[in-house]
Amino acid sequence: MSGSMLTPTEALLQVAKEHPFRSAVRSAGIQWSYAALWSRVRRIADQIPDLDGTRNPVGLYMGLEIDYVAAAHAIWLAGRTVVFLSTKWTPDVLEVVLERAQVHLVLHGVTAPPEVSGVTAVSTISLLELQHLPSIIPAPPTSETVTEIPVICCITPTSGSTGVPKSIVYPMRRSLAVLSEESSTLLKPMDGQWLRGGTTFLRPLFEIRRFMFNQTTLYLDPSASVADQCKALCEELESTCNSQLLRVHFTPSVFRAFADFAHIRAGDSPLPRGFKRVYWMVIGGESLSIHDLEVARSIFPCATIACNYAVRVTMGRVMLVAKCCHSAPRLASLEFPKCLFIQAIRSHPLSLSALRRVAPTSCSLMTRFPSSPRPRKVPLASLVSLQAKVPPIIWATRRQQITCSVLGTAKRCSCTPTM
Repeated sequence: MSGSMLTPTEALLQVAKEHPFRSAVRSAGIQWSYAALWSRVRRIADQIPDLDGTRNPVGLYMGLEIDYVAAAHAIWLAGRTVVFLSTKWTPDVLEVVLERAQVHLVLHGVTAPPEVSGVTAVSTISLLELQHLPSIIPAPPTSETVTEIPVICCITPTSGSTGVPKSIVYPMRRSLAVLSEESSTLLKPMDGQWLRGGTTFLRPLFEIRRFMFNQTTLYLDPSASVADQCKALCEELESTCNSQLLRVHFTPSVFRAFADFAHIRAGDSPLPRGFKRVYWMVIGGESLSIHDLEVARSIFPCATIACNYAVRVTMGRVMLVAKCCHSAPRLASLEFPKCLFIQAIRSHPLSLSALRRVAPTSCSLMTRFPSSPRPRKVPLASLVSLQAKVPPIIWATRRQQITCSVLGTAKRCSCTPTM
């Protein structure tokens, strides 16, 4: 679906029609095909107008279970905005968030939310007569369409660790081209995305909007504790019953716990071959170190390792690039099979002169031009300037080149689109 401007729910329906029996979600030991997932989405969506006659946003209060995916798309299918709610909030915080978003209906899963005056809480399990749909569900009829598309996709509160959380508002059509393009150019089709129960709001939100563009299978691990999350992922990678390629996401602290757990579990034996199923690993956080990347390379030898740095503002983007390049000999010694991504923060634009100081003049850049929606490979020497406030992605390959994904202008560039 490269270049598609379908909304996520429209894309989900399209896959359900064209490939109804492909795996969409694995949750609680049950595998849901795209057709089965769509059937559940439709059945929940049809009941939302009867539960709440307003056009207000609908709250979603649940962990990583099947209806975290199905109910979110059902709310969108009903033309409503989703307000993602945390099961970890106190009743006072929950009440403030619901009042602020003017929510009158909350859909929940296994765990019911605290009672809030003026808000109806309904279990999605109780809405459906059949708790577990059969594995074979026919494709939706050709006449099935998405008739209502909300302007606002979702309201996602922050963690709220310092009090009542602020909210991030996502327009429905925001970054749709990026979602579909990244899926078709960077990721492998029909792969799997492992989502942990302790993952922050933004990662599951991003993936439930993207997985259908790549016909990905979402693996939902609802485990609350880090120990249980490590055990669940290890058991999946140790299993010989599944060979689907996987993407995983870690914070540095959870990754270190997982690495220790995996090595203790393996003992003196090599890690199982299933660890080679992981082809894409995202890790981010202030405490990320070169040693973490070396460990990641040893545990997931076939993975591209994407590093999202959440660094302090005082570090700045240029220092972040320098941090990468000062460690270049060690990074090069890792011999990454693909590349190592290091993404800088948006608030510190990277100057072209700073990039040239740390990057070989012979390196190439993946850059987007206004005249072309797809990235082009451009020699660094041909770039005239970089557009300000664009978050670049820097990475080093086994040839010790550094490349950068930025917006810019070029002179005498005849490169063809490539990835």
